[in-house]
Amino acid sequence: MNKKILYITKLTVTLLFLVACSQTKEAAQDIKESLFGSTPDEPIICKTSFQIDKNFINYLQNRANQELLTRVAIVAFNVPENFTSIATARKDYGNYIANRFKEYFLKYSPSGVFELLSTENLTLADRKHDFEYGNYRAISLAKRLGYNTLIAGQLNPITNDSELYLMLKIIDLESEITLWNGEIMVQDVERNKKNKNILKSNQAVFYFNERITLAAECAVQNIVYKK
Repeated sequence: MNKKILYITKLTVTLLFLVACSQTKEAAQDIKESLFGSTPDEPIICKTSFQIDKNFINYLQNRANQELLTRVAIVAFNVPENFTSIATARKDYGNYIANRFKEYFLKYSPSGVFELLSTENLTLADRKHDFEYGNYRAISLAKRLGYNTLIAGQLNPITNDSELYLMLKIIDLESEITLWNGEIMVQDVERNKKNKNILKSNQAVFYFNERITLAAECAVQNIVYKK
């Protein structure tokens, strides 16, 4: 009899423990979803649209076939001035974005040398003006340094906490013809359903770095593979 009672007691404790673990796991998942929006089963989505597409990869391959080295300069992205101060501790988030694009062009592009073009002497206001009015400063600097192609971009002003928009241009420096010009949108479709009133001052909550990385890979794959 005592053995039977002991067995039932152990079984009850085990079942209570399993229920508690299940509830804890569910609670942790709820916290993760409320903090970060999408879960692994509900990925953040990325879409690329373009106004100009002159087949950048064919351009690189044609130059390679002619045994011409193509040096591609990637300039630090223009970012909203207030974004740099409130969203990240990095001194220059524009370089962080440019580095992500460099990383994925090196990974996916069949040819070309991709390098960061230093624009430390340009203020955020200078970069904004340059991007909006033809990238003349960046083009001039890249030409002087012997580059054949320029990649320039802009993080658009943040208007809500579920979407990011990036603009991107690829310019042939010899002809100054735009080879690719388009927009990359990254959206957390589930975030609007979650609790937004938490840790507003903590940039990690908004997944900026993760979404920028996704935007870079999404855009580069689209440009290279025509996805």
